Amino acid sequence: MRKFTLILIAFVGLVSSAAFAQFPDAGSKAFAFSINGLNGSSSGAGHTGTLLLKYYQTDNFIWRVSAAVTYGNSGSSNIGSGRTTTSTYTDLSISAGLGFEKIIAKVNRFAIYTGADIVPMLGTSNSTNYSVVTDSTMAGGYNGDFSKDVTKTPRNFSLTLDPFLGFNYFISKNFSLGLEFGPGISYSFPGTGNQTTSGRNQGITEPTLSTPYYKTQASWSITSTNATIITGAVYF
Repeated sequence: MRKFTLILIAFVGLVSSAAFAQFPDAGSKAFAFSINGLNGSSSGAGHTGTLLLKYYQTDNFIWRVSAAVTYGNSGSSNIGSGRTTTSTYTDLSISAGLGFEKIIAKVNRFAIYTGADIVPMLGTSNSTNYSVVTDSTMAGGYNGDFSKDVTKTPRNFSLTLDPFLGFNYFISKNFSLGLEFGPGISYSFPGTGNQTTSGRNQGITEPTLSTPYYKTQASWSITSTNATIITGAVYF
């Protein structure tokens, strides 16, 4: 009887330790990514649209961070009527996601959590139109005469608070699938762009003019930044 009792205690202890071991503990790290059904996976699990990194400060409290830099550049060029005209467009955005998770329940292999991210974002864009005379006979001016317009849109600086609720199902201690959802509350700060015009006409350089271009107003909005997403995470 005593031998059976010892075996039973050992079995219960083994099962308990196995159940406990299925969740990451303090000091664990993870990176999360989104899963889009049959379309595969992407790195859009964070509120910045990039890979989301996590750090377990305790068994139930997790810090999370992500960041993104997006740069775009496009343009076109054409020749006609003795002029070469070039148009370019560039845009840049920088964002960072800083937040936390608090696990509020662990049921079997499920970890249910809540938390919030705060996401500052800065975006700006420029467009340039440049036209230069390459054939003075056709253009009716001097070769090298040009006109140049540079438009800088208002810098878009916003601050978004993203509260969320989610859960993870731990297939193993090192891998989970989950779901996260919640609203986003965003405040956009005001900004003013400008337009700069320069040129040379009939061989004479014209003065450069700079004027304000479009002013944005401060505004509040409810965003869909934290739309429901299916996530996967790897823990190490």
